[in-house]
Amino acid sequence: MINRLKIAAQALLYFAATAPFAPAMAAPAVSSATGTVSVIKPLSLSSVSEMSFGRLQPIGSTDVGLMTLSASTSPKITARGVSTLPGSPPTAAIRSVSGEPNRAYRISLPASVTSSPGGYLVTAFTLASTNQGDITTTLFGRLNPAGKDTLFIGGTIGLPKGAKQGIYTARIPITLSYE
Repeated sequence: MINRLKIAAQALLYFAATAPFAPAMAAPAVSSATGTVSVIKPLSLSSVSEMSFGRLQPIGSTDVGLMTLSASTSPKITARGVSTLPGSPPTAAIRSVSGEPNRAYRISLPASVTSSPGGYLVTAFTLASTNQGDITTTLFGRLNPAGKDTLFIGGTIGLPKGAKQGIYTARIPITLSYE
């Protein structure tokens, strides 16, 4: 029995000496994380007016006459090998843009589109923004503090000598995305 007491005393001394160095059963650390999302107003594009090259007549010996409209409310017209006729003034396409105030946006346009019928190419699109001015090379616009902008789209159409009388339409897909 004395031996058992000795062993018990030695064990008690051992545990008392090593207890400060033994890993303790600590309470688990508890925390939480949050997730947030900021929903912004989507970009919206609406038509104010369509692009119109007006009434044209190919003239002269040029194989293909060109008519160019600048991107503005009163487009500058440059014509070579075509004559503009009265009755339908040329106009740039005008689009109203709305979305999140002060946000930048990118414009995507094709390099060219083809009229139907006729197959006449509309190319060399130009862009102007009420808020940013000429954005043909940057393709970036910016919404004002009210979340508004106006885009003007110009371009060039080529009409071959001998083009038939008719009305020709070319659809120009315009894509906007936030930057």
